[in-house]
Amino acid sequence: MADTFNISDAFISYSRRDKPFVQKLEQALSANGHGIWVDWEDIPPTANWWNEIQAGINAADNFIFVISPDSVSSEVCAREVQHAVDQHKRFIPVLYREVVDDSQRAKIHPSVNSHNWIFFRESDNFDAAMQTLEGALKTDLEHVQAHTRYLVKAGEWDSHNRDNSYLLRGTEVSNAENWLLQAEEKLPAPGELHREYILESRRAQNARQRVLLISSLFALIVAVGLLAVAIVQTMNLDQSNKDLADQRDISESNLKRARDTQSLFLTTLSDQELDRGNGQTALLLALESLRFIGEGIYHIQSYDALTNAILNQVQEVAVLRQSGSTINVVGWNDDGTRLLTTGDDGTARVWGQDGNLLQTLVHSTNGITINAGWRADGERIYTWAADEAVVWSADGQELVRLNHDGDVVAQMRWVRDGSRIMTLALPTSNCANDLCTYVMRLWGDDGSLIGTYDTGAVRPPEISWNADWTRVVVSDSSGSVTLDDTLTPINQEAGVVGQGTTWNGTGDRYVTQPTFTMPASLRDSSGQVLNTLTGVGSARDITFSPDSRFALVWSGELAEIWDAGTGELTHQALPLEGTRFEDVYWLPATDAQALLLARDIDCALGDVCPMVLQVITPGGEMVADVLFESEMGASSVTPNPMGNQVLLNACDEVGLYDLTIGMIQTVPIPPGQATDCSGIWSETGLHFYVQWGSVVSLWRSNGSPVDTLEHGFLASNVRWVADGTLVAVTSSIGETQIWDTNGDRLMNYNYGTTTGTLAFNKDITHVVVPTQDQVYLWRLVNTKEPPLDLTRWDGLVWNTDRSLAITWLDDTLYLWQADGTRLRTWKEGIPITDAVFSSDSSMILFVANSAEDCEVDCRFRARVYDVESGTVVGGQDFDSRLAEADFSTDDTRIIVETARRPNCRNVCTTNVSLLSDDGTPLLAEPIDHTDTEDAQIYADQFVVVANRLGTNTVSRVYNSDGIQLAEVTAASPLRSLILTEDGQFALTATGSSRATVDLWQVHPTAWERVATLSDQGEQTTSSNVILLSGDRYMTIANAPTRCDPCDSAVIIWDTAGEQIVTLPSPNRIDGASYNQSTERILTFDDTGMLRIWNASTGEQVIEIPHEVPLDNARWN
Repeated sequence: MADTFNISDAFISYSRRDKPFVQKLEQALSANGHGIWVDWEDIPPTANWWNEIQAGINAADNFIFVISPDSVSSEVCAREVQHAVDQHKRFIPVLYREVVDDSQRAKIHPSVNSHNWIFFRESDNFDAAMQTLEGALKTDLEHVQAHTRYLVKAGEWDSHNRDNSYLLRGTEVSNAENWLLQAEEKLPAPGELHREYILESRRAQNARQRVLLISSLFALIVAVGLLAVAIVQTMNLDQSNKDLADQRDISESNLKRARDTQSLFLTTLSDQELDRGNGQTALLLALESLRFIGEGIYHIQSYDALTNAILNQVQEVAVLRQSGSTINVVGWNDDGTRLLTTGDDGTARVWGQDGNLLQTLVHSTNGITINAGWRADGERIYTWAADEAVVWSADGQELVRLNHDGDVVAQMRWVRDGSRIMTLALPTSNCANDLCTYVMRLWGDDGSLIGTYDTGAVRPPEISWNADWTRVVVSDSSGSVTLDDTLTPINQEAGVVGQGTTWNGTGDRYVTQPTFTMPASLRDSSGQVLNTLTGVGSARDITFSPDSRFALVWSGELAEIWDAGTGELTHQALPLEGTRFEDVYWLPATDAQALLLARDIDCALGDVCPMVLQVITPGGEMVADVLFESEMGASSVTPNPMGNQVLLNACDEVGLYDLTIGMIQTVPIPPGQATDCSGIWSETGLHFYVQWGSVVSLWRSNGSPVDTLEHGFLASNVRWVADGTLVAVTSSIGETQIWDTNGDRLMNYNYGTTTGTLAFNKDITHVVVPTQDQVYLWRLVNTKEPPLDLTRWDGLVWNTDRSLAITWLDDTLYLWQADGTRLRTWKEGIPITDAVFSSDSSMILFVANSAEDCEVDCRFRARVYDVESGTVVGGQDFDSRLAEADFSTDDTRIIVETARRPNCRNVCTTNVSLLSDDGTPLLAEPIDHTDTEDAQIYADQFVVVANRLGTNTVSRVYNSDGIQLAEVTAASPLRSLILTEDGQFALTATGSSRATVDLWQVHPTAWERVATLSDQGEQTTSSNVILLSGDRYMTIANAPTRCDPCDSAVIIWDTAGEQIVTLPSPNRIDGASYNQSTERILTFDDTGMLRIWNASTGEQVIEIPHEVPLDNARWN
């Protein structure tokens, strides 16, 4: 294929008879700036004609087909159309002359018919048609141009025997992969050559990265190997050719063994790096371990390592830099798809999730450090620096430049939900008495100036807007002023107010913080005082309740709750005698509840002091009253953000306290460890952690432990990130590990320098790690637990209603919701081999066994976990390997089977144990059995153990004391055991269509067989056995499968084993059921006939025929 053509906007396929029109069309398109490929101009006379045509189509963004009777009949045009289809080109059909002949219309290619035609007939307006054609050429232009560009490059690669030198390199590879991902849902779609070319480019790129990673080590190995070969060759120059050949074979064998060892070593390194959270390094090492696969040197562990590294959910995507010396992360937009950064080069930049630079916003060409921010909806960006503030569209267009006439802009923010802009700027000249003060300006989003206000403050004042943006309070050391939404003063007063002026949720009240000269106050929206706290010394704080209905103000000697609407006192609280308030605040819950924390007044701060914790309602009702000891003072209590729980902090332990039920759990802190002596809640309130030394202990809010996050370094900084869904732990030298709330480590990084605050996007799919001069972008493929994968586990079991599932892999058991949310993780320490839910899904029973080749310290265990709390309910250790375990139907008993001895061929004894639901053995000795095939609990009190004996199965019935009561030998094991209401008789049935059914009289130590109810001559008895009222039984006796006639019956028996009623059927009976309230029996046979009988008399009540056999029928 030729590679000498420039890329064009369109290739025109036409018939020579339409040449005058095509010339006119080509001239019009060229006049509009389009490059057009047509065969009268671009094909040299000596060129290979068809190769040139193919190259012209490949290098064109669009394929224009001129429709006429001659073009649809042209063989050349048909070949051109087919090649364009094969290359996935975008078709633009142009109708020049109508095709009216049916035979000609049938020749129009489907790809031409499947697109909208543009009409250029002589009767049509040529200019209007040209506008339509222009629009078609420009539609999704970027995608179409990329489609052509990559096709041309792929064609060059293919035509040069797929030489790697023609592949994409560097960022071209990731750009092409991003285009391919998006292009799959667009037209024209990428072709197979596109996919092969981009995939091969990625493979070559990975190979180059592997070389960079391993080159030094490999070069050393090769050098040593070459030196060794040279020495050997020098020492053996005088040896015979045979000796040299032998030596060569030995060298090759040694080399192969060395490469084999190297492959395993690299696999181990890959696994270790992945465990440390270094996914990229793990991937490169796994690839390198497969370096000599072409020579037959590989291990299954290499494939496992490669798969694990590829599926690793955290990957470093890109490193972001600006042209200056620094880069600052502003944050993600509202939907988390774009990242905003600033630098000291006078620009702000917008990046995509893939690390590609989307826009550069040039605020200034003077190389200054700028500030920036998103509007809440992510549709606007603002930047400010020096004397200018600029508003930009999300796609990088400058919309408004707010000139401040030399005033230096210090703050900029959106107000009134983004419809207005507020700036705060400091003049640098023409100031009264040379004392410049900050000026507020309010702008419309179109850049119009709405109002200004000189704050009179030489330092930036505190500015607090209310909820509906109609009032703003500006306060500093000289006083405060209330302004309206045009910055016009409404109320102004002198006097220092404390920092922290706060509006309530409705925007009609605000509070001011106390100072030494001004009391804490509650005010209306105009600034008028409704109440103040006076007479007890300086107040410490004043806050609104979460529902904005009350205000809480306090000092060390007094706490008051006011009605926020009227300012009236609703309750006044004094600390207990001998104590003073250490901290007072609202609990973060929807209901207004105040927490009062007081410390013994005689106990020095820092000592272990008696503490009093009280929780009250606004009316003074006591909700909780707790006494405890702590050295943490005001930090001795940490409330749950969801309310109703607190952590009681101390340096020896942290207690989880529920305000309703009391202490739930305590987390002891080992002595002598560096610790903050406190528990830290996540923002969700679902988890908390306690840290000491290199350990972070992670817990759920219900008091159950999650895991102990252990690190190889002293944790100098621990914090919740990603809205409380992840934990970040950092060492003193900057190494950071990120963990999820299941206790799994997601990522690990150490950039050798101090890093800034992690910035996660909205869906927590991406995070950036900022340093001073660059930002590292990571992709978190899925930190929220992925949907439950049904293929990767050693075992999976659903509960009855399929709302929960348990899976196990190696030594770890997982509990899931049906939507894939992981609820629990239990690490057992030995491999799990079986698990099951209790009938009500409140408990999980599992068995675990050491490896089969275990020789020392082998463990075999059955254990029960509580689903709600995650705690161990009970368990039992055994001396031999376990096969399975199960609950009784009422969940009060557990049956455990031991496994057959491996490679056992003759006598293979197994044991069956019966346990209570807390794991306590109920049998003095396990039931010994030979070749146990199955063990079940029936009627919640009898154990049935079955084993093969030749062609038959022997089923034995035991009571809960381990005494054998009965034995049945049949072709299949027992599958049914039912008792009469008085417990005097039992009926057993084996599990097959030719069942053995026995009636027994029950005795404490042995059962007596009364009758075998399945002895019905040629008729076979079904295992479907039903207990009727009045100590009666019902069985189904069917004729053989190939019968004529097929007389069958439902038989009702008494406890003497006598038939008392027979319900005959001329055909084989598929099923029967009993209705006790009406004393009716329903039967249906294999012809579809349904009958209802009187169970007492055997009289047929009704007969309902069906045209086809029934799958089932039952009473409602």
